[in-house]
Amino acid sequence: TNRMPPGGLRWTPYAERLERAGVDWRVYEFARRGHALNTLRIFRSFRAAPADSPLRRKGLPDYNGDAFEADVRHDRLPAVSWLVPPFPASEHPDYLPASGADFIARTLDVIAAHPKVWAKTAFILNYDENDGLFDHVPPPVPPAGSAGEFVDGVPIGAGFRVPCIIVSPWTAGGWVCSQPFDHTSVLRFLERFTGVPEPNISAWRRQTFGDLTAAFRFDQPPERFPGLPDTQPLLRAARVAAATLPTPPIPGAQQSMPRQAPGRRPHVPD
Repeated sequence: TNRMPPGGLRWTPYAERLERAGVDWRVYEFARRGHALNTLRIFRSFRAAPADSPLRRKGLPDYNGDAFEADVRHDRLPAVSWLVPPFPASEHPDYLPASGADFIARTLDVIAAHPKVWAKTAFILNYDENDGLFDHVPPPVPPAGSAGEFVDGVPIGAGFRVPCIIVSPWTAGGWVCSQPFDHTSVLRFLERFTGVPEPNISAWRRQTFGDLTAAFRFDQPPERFPGLPDTQPLLRAARVAAATLPTPPIPGAQQSMPRQAPGRRPHVPD
């Protein structure tokens, strides 16, 4: 539902749990105008917090993208950080995917420029939707009666697959993790990392989905940051194409199922 309770959402977001537990955290806001992508702004506890409170200072900043680079440079990133891109870099229609790629590449370049920070950082690139295209893989569905998984008799998930990329010294090399995950998997990874529990995850989700640790190859030597292509020429080309090429036609009846690319990526677990 898109209905917002008066005053904002009432449950406790994980950033607030970290604050209560004394775990250092921070939101880095890269938007100079508008903050639509920072979802902490729709929670009642953050809306009602005093301007000088930790929730407001750390969770609802104005633009502080420059602070991220400074904190990386001085090796003072908090234990948990959320990076909120500007809306044009969100890859949401009708913004360019190339803008998102450029934002991510520049952000990773900041980390890569400081090997000491890279050596202890896991960067999780998460998406909230799958671009609206059909997914041929049906999602897991909880059994009837699963606590916390039904609203008005209808299961709330899981949903169709969304992309997620983990960039770290222990996940380099283009490996694929074949274990099923959902968005609560990120919270469960943070549970493992910080020791701060998140009670609003159902037993069914904990049984069905992993906590992302299977994606890490801690038994292998950590990798150095790989070289990435320059995204600026690709972004310029995408802008020219979007401005000059005709709008693609809406697909008609002459469609066919896409074919799976040949080959198989290295994957975990075996």
